[in-house]
Order: sequence, then structure tokens, then C-alpha cells
Amino acid sequence: MAREHKGKSRLFFADEYAALDIETTGLSPAYCEIIEIGAVRVKNGEITERFEALIRPSEPVSQFITGLTGITNEELERNGRQPEIVLAEFSKFIGDSLLVGQNVNFDINFLYDGMMKHLGQPLTNHFADTLRLSSNIFPDLSDHKLDTLKKAFGIENDVAHRGLSDCIDAMKCYEYMRNYSMERGLLVAEENGYSLNKKKLKTMLSGTGV
Repeated sequence: MAREHKGKSRLFFADEYAALDIETTGLSPAYCEIIEIGAVRVKNGEITERFEALIRPSEPVSQFITGLTGITNEELERNGRQPEIVLAEFSKFIGDSLLVGQNVNFDINFLYDGMMKHLGQPLTNHFADTLRLSSNIFPDLSDHKLDTLKKAFGIENDVAHRGLSDCIDAMKCYEYMRNYSMERGLLVAEENGYSLNKKKLKTMLSGTGV
């Protein structure tokens, strides 16, 4: 699917934003479905609202997905709702906020296609990827997976691979990188937040490393 109205990926730290994470039945938006959405609205580093919903898929989830996410078919049958209902609620929850997440382009593509299919409208919000930000700010890390960032930044959370938990972890990583960059003069003030000054970052990395 051509996503002509998709928002842009930004190296940006917003004062207000929505962090999100989804769980799916597989890796391809063309063939797989969203089964959980977790999101939080954040203002000045504090969570102000939470969103968590299960979506009932058209087919049962595999044992592999259940093992990865902890989401069972029984749970989806009991608590899952129709995608058009959940996606409409989610769209209202995020409004036009910047969307933040770990490897968030994956989530954006699923949500864009899902909203087009079930709501007839695209997801146009711009987004900030904690993976992309960390690869710019901390290029010497062994990798930029969420668990690696959490360990490097001293962030603890025992519940992995559930939408709400993972999006809160991504939000904490985002805030850590914002504060780290702010303290080192790497940010440029803009309307509603700060952009990453790549020229200053390059100078810092070439002189001192991270």
C-alpha cells in the first residue's frame, strides 16, 4: 500500500506527545493484524492519559505470538473489540500529536493501513523514533534495541512485549535522551519542542565520544 499521506520521521523532542506500541499477529501490514494498542499522552515528561485496548483478529493467533506477547486467543475472544471501534478511539486519543515509539515506523505502517481499511482515513501524524534518535545520539552502543537502551539508561520494567508497558519504556528512553541532549546543548528550540542539532552533535561526538 502506498502511504502518500504518512507523516514524517523527525529528530524532535516535543513538549507534548503520545507514545505508543502495538502488538500484531506478524510482521507484514499487508497480511497481519493489530491485536493490541497501548499508548500514553505525555506533557512535560509526565503521563497525563493512558490508552490500552485489545483488538479481536479475524483468525486465531499462533502459539509463537502468544509466547512472544503473552496475549492468548481466550483473552482476545473475551476482551478484544472490533478494529474499527478501537482505531476510532485511538485516533481521537492521539489527535494531531507527535507519535513516539521504539522502531515506531513499524507501528505507524500497521496503524496507517488499519485506519485506511477500517476508518477510511490515513494516519498523518509526524513521529519520532527512539531507535533513530539513539543511533544518532549514542552511535557507540552495541545496538539500539529497546532492552539495550533501557539497560544503558538505567530504566527498569519487568513486563516486556505488551503494548502499554513497551510504550512507557519507549517514553522513558525518549525523555532520557531529551534531558541528555538538553544538558549538552544539542537541542534547538522550535515551536512545541526542540529539534536535534546534528552539527553540534557531530562536533561533540568527534571530540569526546559518548
